Amino acid sequence: MSNVSSNVGVGSAGVIYIAPKGTALPTDATAALDEAFKEFGFISEDGVTISEDTDSESISSWGGKTVRVESTKYTETVAFTPIECNEVVAKATYGDDAVTVSQKDGGTLIATKHGITKTMPAVCVVIDTVESETTKKRYCAGNAQVTERGDLEMDGTSAVGRELTYTCNADAEGVTMYEYAYIVKA
Repeated sequence: MSNVSSNVGVGSAGVIYIAPKGTALPTDATAALDEAFKEFGFISEDGVTISEDTDSESISSWGGKTVRVESTKYTETVAFTPIECNEVVAKATYGDDAVTVSQKDGGTLIATKHGITKTMPAVCVVIDTVESETTKKRYCAGNAQVTERGDLEMDGTSAVGRELTYTCNADAEGVTMYEYAYIVKA
C-alpha cells in the first residue's frame, strides 16, 4: 500500500458505545455490535483521548551499569466528554443503581443520585472512528471502569458535560484494549 494522503488518519468522527462487562466484543472493525451495546450520543469536539502509561525500573550491575530495563506497570485509559443528556450517559457516569428513569407526558424523567456508587462497575467500551476516506478503526475495551469524572462547567458558552476517564483493566489474556482497522482500497 502506498503512503497517500487518503491513508493518513485524522480521527475526524466517531461513535462510542457501552455495554455490561461480559458482552461479546467485536473481533474486527466492521462486525455488527451485540445489541447490548448502547450509544453515548454526542461527544464534545475534543473527541477521545487514549493514553498509555508505562513505568519501568532499571536493573544495574555492580558498578552501576544498566544491564536491563523492566516494565513494572502499564496503564491504559480512555477519556471523552459526553455532551448529550440521556439515560446511557447518566448510568455510565454514576452507575445503574444511582439513576432512575421514568416517563411523563411524553418525555423522559432522569433522577441521578451523586456519591452513592463508590466503585463503578466494569463495562465494555467500543469506540468506532472514521480515520480517513479509506480507513475505519475500532477500539474495544472489555473490562473498563470509570475512575475519574471531570468538572461540570456551566458557563453559557460551552457544551455541558463531564469528562469521563475509563481505566482499561486487563482481560483474561492480559489485553487492555483491542484495536482493529478496516482499510478500503483507494
